[in-house]
Amino acid sequence: MRKFLLFISLCTFALAGCSDNDETTATAASSVAVESIADSVIEQEDVDKIQSALEEGYSNYYDVRYFDETMTFHLISKDGTSETDTLKKVANNPNDAEHEKTIKEMAGSLVEMSNIIEENIVEGINIELDNPNENGESLFIVSDGQIEYPILQ
Repeated sequence: MRKFLLFISLCTFALAGCSDNDETTATAASSVAVESIADSVIEQEDVDKIQSALEEGYSNYYDVRYFDETMTFHLISKDGTSETDTLKKVANNPNDAEHEKTIKEMAGSLVEMSNIIEENIVEGINIELDNPNENGESLFIVSDGQIEYPILQ
């Protein structure tokens, strides 16, 4: 229980500390491995802890779903919110300088949480922000503190 409370506290701190990520994190994006790790097995208790922390920080804007086969938590935009409308604009023109900045700031807010998950629970967990335009291309993927931006490629 003490470990779980520490994890929730650290995740809350990570979410509250959302700010511009440094350029080294952004440039490390190409090194992110998002394939499932066949030898890794994540316990349901750990999935529940991570899902709870993500929902605590993001449930106003996203539904959180976990896919065991890829060890990925998907953040899926809720219809009808102003955030979803903004994400759709960003996704339609991701290479616009302001839109690219927005994507990188959003991903940067999850880096600390990803690091906490890696250090305290399990390695290889992915957090993916799904494209609200539902074209199958994610806006970004954070894994073990590293970021990949499929939409910017």
